[in-house]
Amino acid sequence: FQATPLQVAMNVAGIAADGTFKTPHLVLEKTKADGKTEKAPSDDAGKLGFKQEHLDVVKEGMRRVCNGDLGTAVK
Repeated sequence: FQATPLQVAMNVAGIAADGTFKTPHLVLEKTKADGKTEKAPSDDAGKLGFKQEHLDVVKEGMRRVCNGDLGTAVK
């Protein structure tokens, strides 16, 4: 299994957003030469293609990793 950090981040964000992920941007806005600012568009980059019931199971599992009694990421 090979994935870049950006691919992992986009997929986790897609799970959090119920299957829709946005186009990634390095900046929130840019300043033009005339001094006006322009925000980066928040375009949908696509959908993960999973049923909502399956996304809910994954999200609950991710929550339990951090917050459950047996979670491996619990402090």
